Amino acid sequence: MNARTQLRILAGIFATWSPKTKIITERDYEINGCLAHSFTIEYQTDKPSFRRMDCLLTKPDLNVIGYMSPNDVALEENTCKSLFNSISIKAKWVL
Repeated sequence: MNARTQLRILAGIFATWSPKTKIITERDYEINGCLAHSFTIEYQTDKPSFRRMDCLLTKPDLNVIGYMSPNDVALEENTCKSLFNSISIKAKWVL
């Protein structure tokens, strides 16, 4: 199983941890050579909420960054977009 498949499986576990979740969109991308997978999710309850979750594989770590909103429109607005556009991965230096 390659790293991309492993990342999708791990990200899917985060995205579908409850039967009340519905994946709206998902996509693969890379940041500085690190694999990433992004989900847009609707959490269906009395008061639905919407989330974007990005899972970044920075071996050996898996980082999860999330943004929550009471409406889906906010996930396309500048506040959410700027959060995810600001993600930066730098090499770890071990001395």
